[in-house]
Amino acid sequence: SKLRERSLRDPDQAEAPRARARLVCGFGCACCSSLPELASVRRAVPASPCGDLEHSLRRSMAAKAAAVDGQRDAAYVDTHVHLEMVLQKLRWYESAPSSLETCWENLTSEEQSCWRALGFNPSFWKKEQQKGGSRTWFKPWKQLLPAERSAAEALGWKAAKWDAFEWLLPTDVLWCDLSESIREHLTVLGETAGSWDAMFVKYSPSGFIDGGDMRRWEELSPTEQKAATQLGFLPASWDMEELADVHDYVRDFCGSGFEACITQGCDGDSIDDCVKLACSHPQVFAALGCHPKNAWLYEEDNMEERLLAAFQVCGKKAIAWGEFGLDFSNEYWWDDEEYRETQIKVFKRQLELALDRQLPLVLHIREASEDALMLLQKLVPRHWKAHIHGFHGSTEFVESILNTFPNFYFGVTGTVSMGVDGDGVRMARIVPLERMLLETDGPYLLPRGTAFNHVGQIPLIARLVARFRGCVAAEVLSKARANSRHIYGL
Repeated sequence: SKLRERSLRDPDQAEAPRARARLVCGFGCACCSSLPELASVRRAVPASPCGDLEHSLRRSMAAKAAAVDGQRDAAYVDTHVHLEMVLQKLRWYESAPSSLETCWENLTSEEQSCWRALGFNPSFWKKEQQKGGSRTWFKPWKQLLPAERSAAEALGWKAAKWDAFEWLLPTDVLWCDLSESIREHLTVLGETAGSWDAMFVKYSPSGFIDGGDMRRWEELSPTEQKAATQLGFLPASWDMEELADVHDYVRDFCGSGFEACITQGCDGDSIDDCVKLACSHPQVFAALGCHPKNAWLYEEDNMEERLLAAFQVCGKKAIAWGEFGLDFSNEYWWDDEEYRETQIKVFKRQLELALDRQLPLVLHIREASEDALMLLQKLVPRHWKAHIHGFHGSTEFVESILNTFPNFYFGVTGTVSMGVDGDGVRMARIVPLERMLLETDGPYLLPRGTAFNHVGQIPLIARLVARFRGCVAAEVLSKARANSRHIYGL
């Protein structure tokens, strides 16, 4: 296709199919690129590829995740998760526990040596810390020293914005170009020229994309393979071909309130794993479709044939068509006529297939609200059931959908943790509880203050929604659970 030829000619502007990204320091959104993470989980058990140590490590990780995520004893459903990638990430951590460490200085000298051999350095390791290199930025407002609080106030912060991790300073100005007074205040907060400028230097070890090493094991040099082995990796775990056991994961990480999750098979890499997971665990269900960013591969990769076959294998465990939709957010191709027309064509075809099979829709809509609304109003019956996943677009679109389609629901994600002025909080406030679903989109859209986004964080998201709506978390969970039952029959 022209799009594929164009990507081969200009690889820097290529939009490849969504790959299984090996992101050592955390996952960004496959659709929205990387998001800042304030990870807090630390390793507690030495690396071991198998055996009792591995089990102890998983239980230790689960206990620390529970300490951050809170209680999980109320009934809940995660209506949108990429479970195979959650389990791949968990397996990565089980293989190399040092990858959980967020502070370079806390690694052993041997671990530092191995990570350096793989292309890491201290600045790259900390790159997710958007608030510079000083640990002062991560103190709660009440714990700041008087001088630190005065400096923060001089830079524009108050308690609410500070504790919400809102960044008020420029992100494109080097230390030498800051005013003397700003440098003085930043110095009080623990910043130096080196730590400040580290935010604006692109550290890109060989093979890395948005924080993840995309090289396969055979592409590593012998020295790199030796370093990876010493960290605990095996070829299969490095290549993200292994998944942690789904039954162990549910037992250790999801709590007594977990009732179901819906994992997405929306690209060539995830369909088979999605089917296997749905068929292997009674509480895992499948949604199958073609993600809009893979629309240009729909015919070439025989996606329709594969999806229909997957529905046949899953039977009643496949409960929705998706995620699919329109996404015109690509920086380079958003105004490309062929790019848009291909997405629209594949979107319309999938609507036809879903409606023929009486399936709820799982919709991905990003920077395409007008086109999506027009097509939905034209092609979808008014009372059809649909889940608009992880939407952060215009309030006008939300209102139009709520008024037009009484059985359309909006999924609220961990982005509700990303500042009181953010789109996540806006969605939590404007979407009525009667039309709200809760989803993690794990391992993407990591809630701030956590290290590992997964199914078990739904209760945490509910508590955050409740905080901004002025209600109790039990009400949010109860309404969301009823909504998931209505749309998906769970």
